[in-house]
Amino acid sequence: MADKQHLAWLREGVAAWNQRRANIPFRPDLSNIDLAPRSGASVSERFAMDQSSPLLNFDGYFDLSGIDLSYGFLARLIADSLISRESDFTNSILTWARLRDADLWRSKFDNAKLPGADLSRADLTGTRLWTADLFTTRAQLDYSSPPELSTTVIRCIPDLMIVLNELKDLYADYTDIDTVTHYFRGHKSQCFNLAPTLMREDSVHRRRLLRAFESPILTDLMARHPERFSEATSAFDRLVLARQHGLPTRLLDVTKNPLVALYFACEDRDDTQDAEFHVFAVPRTLIKPFHSEAVSVIANFTRLSRGEQNWLLTKRKSDTDEDNDVPPEFHIPNQTSWYGYRDILARLCVAITEEKPGFENRIDPRDLFSVFVVEPRQSFDRIRLQSGAFLMSAFHERFERSEITKRSAGIPIYHHYVLNVPNSCKRALMEDLRRLNVTREALFPSLDESARAIESRYVNYGLQERRPWTIEPDLHDLDALEALLESPEMSDKWH
Repeated sequence: MADKQHLAWLREGVAAWNQRRANIPFRPDLSNIDLAPRSGASVSERFAMDQSSPLLNFDGYFDLSGIDLSYGFLARLIADSLISRESDFTNSILTWARLRDADLWRSKFDNAKLPGADLSRADLTGTRLWTADLFTTRAQLDYSSPPELSTTVIRCIPDLMIVLNELKDLYADYTDIDTVTHYFRGHKSQCFNLAPTLMREDSVHRRRLLRAFESPILTDLMARHPERFSEATSAFDRLVLARQHGLPTRLLDVTKNPLVALYFACEDRDDTQDAEFHVFAVPRTLIKPFHSEAVSVIANFTRLSRGEQNWLLTKRKSDTDEDNDVPPEFHIPNQTSWYGYRDILARLCVAITEEKPGFENRIDPRDLFSVFVVEPRQSFDRIRLQSGAFLMSAFHERFERSEITKRSAGIPIYHHYVLNVPNSCKRALMEDLRRLNVTREALFPSLDESARAIESRYVNYGLQERRPWTIEPDLHDLDALEALLESPEMSDKWH
């Protein structure tokens, strides 16, 4: 229980409390007291904790476990190494608070305001941190209300140009606030969610189980082809290489080239459904280069077991029951019973240090709950030719704007548009794209794709060698080939 003398000193106000802490060495004990507002009196009124007061100093190893600070104004609180287990910070204001190394085990942060708060090395086990507002409100892109597009259907290449010009006009006013870059993605039908392959469910609901094996399936691929991964010097590079060869990962492909996205939307012309063309208007602050620390944090996060991942994501067992995910209490092989949040955090830091020797053990939990667009190195042929990039997150498993905002309060996120591509227009669009040299052979450069392209070309012009030719055609003159195939001389030689 709380020390009554300490509680009386706290009631004298922040300045008096801080002065006494500076003059008298004592270890405060305010455990299990209720400081929540009652009878209309706010915490700032009762304890003089307003914006003009000195910073409230709770620094040091002392116990506030079980304390009720809901609706409290604790902006810029100094509380390094604080022990505050199972406490209630619901709706409290902790903007720019310093909570380094704090023990906040299973505390409640529902709708708490934490923009700018320093939570590095804090034990956040079971806090369900995504229920708090973690992100700084900034006068940049208005994330809440995307401007509307007047064009919603793409039937031909000119329609696409109209969309691009309209996007340019809509976001022209944002350039002085926060530069916006547009990324694109094509879906061959309307049945697909914006989920990475690792997080998708297939027709028999088995694919979703792969997320529990994210680390071992990549390790297995690397073990079988070590020579291919020898030049992948970072965890992110290894994810990109694996994704380029079809291994399920948490990366979702996007492109800067709208023609590439349109190609993937129209590629399967036998599909009976309309296609989708996705547009992402992404502010500069959400675009990360491949070597950034935030990308290293998420990429190396994938090396942890699923149970460890969910522990770092501050989940409780109840949060993993709905979709049969691995609970954070899941047995972690070869570890002692007291293995916990800080041990997992230390493992993650060691993995990051392997590729970034100067990395400090100051991981910002916000990086785990954010969604970024990552632009990879251009050393991969497919990435370069497809103008590729990736959507990436540790916490979020789907990238529709609505799915992200309903799970994370106040999160800065891109604007997202979905345009329709009618099935009846796919064939004509693919022909237009072929004329623009947007073909599978151009996007997937390999001997296999070149062979398929050559085969397709000869099939289309009826040049299979089913019988010996008596006339050698000019294979570079397609008009002459068509005329030749329709000529009486050739009709007798062609089935």
